[in-house]
Amino acid sequence: MPPAPPWPRSARTEWILLHPSSGTPSAGQAWFAGGASSPRLRACGLATAAIVAFALILQGRGGKHDIGSLDNWAGINEVFYASLLPWFATSTTTTTQTSTSTTTITTTTETTTTVTTTTTTNFGQDLTLPSQPCYFKYRDIKQPGGLAALCFCQLAGNSGCADMPCRCPQGCSNQAWKHEHSVTFRNRAKATGCPNPTALLTVPKSHMKHVQYLDAWCPRGAPFLLEEMLREGFRSYQANVQRGPVRQCIHAGHHVSVPWLHLHTICQGGVVDNMFQTGPTAWCHTMSYEGEAKTLAAAIVAWAKGPPPAALP
Repeated sequence: MPPAPPWPRSARTEWILLHPSSGTPSAGQAWFAGGASSPRLRACGLATAAIVAFALILQGRGGKHDIGSLDNWAGINEVFYASLLPWFATSTTTTTQTSTSTTTITTTTETTTTVTTTTTTNFGQDLTLPSQPCYFKYRDIKQPGGLAALCFCQLAGNSGCADMPCRCPQGCSNQAWKHEHSVTFRNRAKATGCPNPTALLTVPKSHMKHVQYLDAWCPRGAPFLLEEMLREGFRSYQANVQRGPVRQCIHAGHHVSVPWLHLHTICQGGVVDNMFQTGPTAWCHTMSYEGEAKTLAAAIVAWAKGPPPAALP
């Protein structure tokens, strides 16, 4: 059982619900018991508790739940995030228009003010931004690959490592091309079988340990984040390495070398990290133009939902 990560309150509530014996810090339990900052959030938490608990009872899933047991996580999280979206993913825009008309002879001035309010719902594209439910801060990782994960954190600009000294061998300043939800930088490992061996890595700004972790904890945001990572990895390669089709690969959760989700982008016929085709340990595909990003993101999500090993980190 992995320790409960420092997720935002909404995700922490879900952890408490699904891991009642996991040793979650009492502060998190106190929040769930009524320490939320507003009655509205408390009501949301209680309603979510009932929904998720009922789903678990129906599936016969009492007791402990390991993050590696992903068969039912997607459905449970869909219920969870469906209940959160009206609270966390709605924005309201108010526009004020003023018009003035003047009539001469008996001078008359008339001013009309029109106020238009538009409410839009974000169905996932911004859930990994700071302050949103799927923005997870980095925690110090002691397992193998932890130092590299800290470097990824610093290049991504994650707030969980903002005050730490730079741990990247190549430095931390001016090393990454920044996108809205992710960043791209040069991989220190080189690709083989490419005229230009430069390989790129694209990582989310939110700390997602691997692709199955992303799908389990942020199912609504996963397609949007992966689409951006694929598209921006492709664009960065065209602009900074060479033009033409690329091969893009992602490790499976049980086969990651660095516990931070990362997308590899190399030349079309190349190999990196022993990845060159889709299988149990990796997903790979050729991307010829950026318009393919949405379709390929959906393919990654479908692959990630496949039967995983018994446990994931």
